[in-house]
Amino acid sequence: MTEEVKRYSVIAALLDGRMTNGEAAGALDVSVRQVKRIKGKVKREGPSGVAHGNSGRSSSRAFPQEFKERTITLAREKYFDFNFSHLSEMLEEKEGIKISRETLRQWLRPKASAARSESSADIGREENDRRRKVICSFWTDLPTSGSGMKRRRFSCLRTTRPESLSMVSFKKKRT
Repeated sequence: MTEEVKRYSVIAALLDGRMTNGEAAGALDVSVRQVKRIKGKVKREGPSGVAHGNSGRSSSRAFPQEFKERTITLAREKYFDFNFSHLSEMLEEKEGIKISRETLRQWLRPKASAARSESSADIGREENDRRRKVICSFWTDLPTSGSGMKRRRFSCLRTTRPESLSMVSFKKKRT
């Protein structure tokens, strides 16, 4: 249930007398004063009274869409090999476009996936962290080409790909 639908259902119950202002305030997690304000707006405007007054509008600080498209086109075609800081300086110097490095970065970098699964995060961490990979470890004496023996430590490594399970040899640290 969206926030506006929830708000309207609570205000409708309030207007029907099934709920008090205090109960509505608790249900919406706002003050009683805000409940009275929303209730008056719903009486005047109907169900659209629960929506925020600025909903559906762009920010007053946002750049016009044509300006944004022109800047992106210049960056991709004329200044394609510039980093964001240099691009910002060149756009101001050569094109008369004053825009921050950070705004350029947000417009030109591809969006990263916000819904990264935990399993993919764990896989990367597991592959990079040797301490988490070691399942078992043991020392053994191996014969050398001469008549001596060499002490070696072997470890079994856990991996996300069973076909790449391997034994890794570590040289003994000399003390």
